[in-house]
Amino acid sequence: MAVAVNKRAQQNRQFTNVSLGPNGEWWILWEDDTWNHGGLTVECEDDLTRLQEDGRAVRQVLFGPCETFFIRFS
Repeated sequence: MAVAVNKRAQQNRQFTNVSLGPNGEWWILWEDDTWNHGGLTVECEDDLTRLQEDGRAVRQVLFGPCETFFIRFS
């Protein structure tokens, strides 16, 4: 996560949403509506990829216990 944040900070970009999970998962939404992530389950990463391919805008990812997750998109 530090690499993604440092790279964007050097470009003077701000983040608008950050989520941290109980098993090391993380997701960051930047002001330009791009995002970075790490430590995700295969299922979560697959869902994010599908949404991106469908042209959906992911607004928030929340992480819960037992590898559960919630994705808010438009």
